Amino acid sequence: MKNILIILFIFSNIVFASSFEFDFSASYGTTFDFSYNEGYSFKKNLDGFRFGTGISVNVLLSLGRNDEINNNILTSISSMIETGYNYYKRERRGNKDYYTDDGYYVYDYHSIILGYLLRLNFHNKVSLGIGGGIFIPLYSIANQADYSFGLGNYSEMTKFNQKNIAFMYKLPFMPYVKLNVVRYFYFSDRWAFKIGGNLIYNFGMELDTYRLGFYNVYSKYNFSSFAIELYLGISFGRAK
Repeated sequence: MKNILIILFIFSNIVFASSFEFDFSASYGTTFDFSYNEGYSFKKNLDGFRFGTGISVNVLLSLGRNDEINNNILTSISSMIETGYNYYKRERRGNKDYYTDDGYYVYDYHSIILGYLLRLNFHNKVSLGIGGGIFIPLYSIANQADYSFGLGNYSEMTKFNQKNIAFMYKLPFMPYVKLNVVRYFYFSDRWAFKIGGNLIYNFGMELDTYRLGFYNVYSKYNFSSFAIELYLGISFGRAK
């Protein structure tokens, strides 16, 4: 077993030539929001699927390694750890058939990003990235107190800190998966400007309805979203 590991180590160092890679980027886009409600017997009008739209903003710092490959098309692979800030605004309708003043709510989530992205670099000019991670909400804001569709002991609140969020939801974070396509424009041997797009599926969170108290009207509530974003950034480290 030890000999096999030594051989793999030698082989990887022959085939791959590694270098440090650093990215700073920002993205902005539209989300398509999905939620599902089930009310208790006295609130069955809440039941059903909801669709809405929202906004997604990301500011990312990415650090990792770039491994060169002896290939004319797939010239390198980048393995990146990502962290940063995510802003997510979503909407939810109380009534699935129409908007009403007391049944239309907007929620803002301000989160830390922890993620990983694997990039396949073609001619070192175009990259296809596949990755995932989690959004950890630090706080959330609702556009109005949710009296009609109350959250139990939280029904009159419009601002929720991380402690509130961790209590209200079964998992206090939102897992996501991402597909990223980027075009690089080099202005030196190691520095490049890049532009592209993200497709992100945010799995959202599910309320822990048992914890929300006697006056909670939900027997089940969860949400998720799909985002389409424009992506801009600066990259350093990858050879031209």
